[in-house]
Amino acid sequence: MAKCFLTGIDLPLQSAFILDQGAARRALRSLKERVAAMERLLAQFTPKDSVQVYNPKTRTAVTRSQSRLACQSVAEALSALYPETRLFVLWPEYLKRHRTASRTISIPSSQASSDSTKTPRIAATTAPAGNAVIEGQGPGQNNRPPQPVAAPVISGSSHVSS
Repeated sequence: MAKCFLTGIDLPLQSAFILDQGAARRALRSLKERVAAMERLLAQFTPKDSVQVYNPKTRTAVTRSQSRLACQSVAEALSALYPETRLFVLWPEYLKRHRTASRTISIPSSQASSDSTKTPRIAATTAPAGNAVIEGQGPGQNNRPPQPVAAPVISGSSHVSS
């Protein structure tokens, strides 16, 4: 009889499994290659370029920053890096989604200054335990500290007693 490494349950050798280390290392190598390819893709397409655009109203050229775009064939070829998610979307679709999102989360400038003292903000720093620090809460408000979330712990002992 053998024991399960994680649970300590007795089991016959015919129904026991062992990690195929070669397959696991190949899978890890493949994932690392995919991560590296995704990082290269982000490094290429994340920066914004300065583009001169002619403004017909003022009859002058204006410089603006613009995201890097790709044609359909390049987008399809690069999307093969991560087929589980649509990496590239059409420009009009992106604008529609971006404008809709910015309208739903934007605060009018007249409210932003008056509500900034009332609205709790998440600070850029975190507490030592990894909890976010809430700012802007005055006396009489709910000043409970953030509760830490315990991560599950997997024991490495194969000799668990039942």
